[in-house]
Amino acid sequence: MFRSLSAIPLPLALCCALVACAPSADENTKVLVLTYQPDLKRYDRAPVQLKTIDDIVTLEGSVAKVIGRAEMDLTKPVKSLFLDEGGDVKVDLIDVDGVLVPADFHSLNMVTAYYNLERSVLFFEESGLDRVEFGKRNLYYFPKVLMPSPSDTSPDGYETTEMKDNAFFSSAIDGFAVLPFDEFQALPLAINLGVMGHEFTHAVFDHLVCGLGDCYISDPMMTSNETVNAMSALNEGLADFMGAAITCGENMDACDPAFMEHSMSASLASSRDISKQHCYPPKVQSGDATVTINQQVMQGPTDVFSLKGYAYRLGSVVASALYAAVQRLGVNNPLNWRRVSTGILDALKDEKMGGIRQLYLQELTTGGDFIVPRASHLNLSTALNAIASKIADNQVKDAVCGAFMDHFGYTKNELPSCDGVASFGMCAQKSNGGAL
Repeated sequence: MFRSLSAIPLPLALCCALVACAPSADENTKVLVLTYQPDLKRYDRAPVQLKTIDDIVTLEGSVAKVIGRAEMDLTKPVKSLFLDEGGDVKVDLIDVDGVLVPADFHSLNMVTAYYNLERSVLFFEESGLDRVEFGKRNLYYFPKVLMPSPSDTSPDGYETTEMKDNAFFSSAIDGFAVLPFDEFQALPLAINLGVMGHEFTHAVFDHLVCGLGDCYISDPMMTSNETVNAMSALNEGLADFMGAAITCGENMDACDPAFMEHSMSASLASSRDISKQHCYPPKVQSGDATVTINQQVMQGPTDVFSLKGYAYRLGSVVASALYAAVQRLGVNNPLNWRRVSTGILDALKDEKMGGIRQLYLQELTTGGDFIVPRASHLNLSTALNAIASKIADNQVKDAVCGAFMDHFGYTKNELPSCDGVASFGMCAQKSNGGAL
């Protein structure tokens, strides 16, 4: 098992040594990483070519720049959240018969993380993302991140703690972070392609829906609690589905819909396995109580919805529905993963009226109006309807519509873009089914 070395930066002696013997790399250079082997159903070593790297030692390329030793406090305003912006990393690589082999855990972890981000951007580029316009992001490696956590003893109900065992994208830092791990002692999150693909999808969502770093949809002062929570759940669900699609490989024939099981506990991974049938309303254990994530919870405080993980559970229903759409089209045909992924990306890219980007902009223009009683109000059903309405491939649109109607119990009243499409009926016999 991997052990965390979170408190120890790369040794100074190693950094100095690399200055004198830094290997060079071009698009033909192979480097050893850990990558998913579908025939083995686990991660193993494999030589790969980094197609976007400019500096193999500091791990900077057109996709990302890896930053070490950063410190940030997410309880502070955006302009002052960095306590230390960090600096360049230097990885230790040994040339073995023309393959650059990472000489220590951190080097392997960082190189594989860059490779996973590269796989993600190339996947999205093939699905229609403008890579030049999207640009590159920083990847903060093992930073110290302070964040608010629920507390029974603090007067305001929260305390500041150091975050571990996580990876995230944040519009506040316009970049990714891979944190030190403590409990997750299996496959590190940086090495898990699906996890890194999930985080990369958040960056794409932020870029296409919210614009250049202005994702104010997370601010309940700009809109309703329900809108913030719905967008959070939608973001997580699309990220789970796209993360699984990114694992499929270049031929889209080696998909790993249960990618989280490599890094997390069985119970947590099962709740996020998109190949399982997750139906609305999902339930989540909170202490001794079981919480049903229904519309009442959706209209509740955004901090509770986020910190208690409700967005992930509701997002699992979205991801499960999209996987069901792939199944309906033919899960054994690898092109159908690509077709659904491209359809979703097309919907996010569309800036015309009725698209999710336009719904988002309408929310911002009515800042302060809570639970706005209008047809265009951005909640989960209008967001899913907006996505369905912008899918150009009619077969994919029908499959996605049928899955949304089934998994959420929606009718054509909630999804007018899906008029004439029948629900799959997969969730109808579940006792917890119903409309949101």
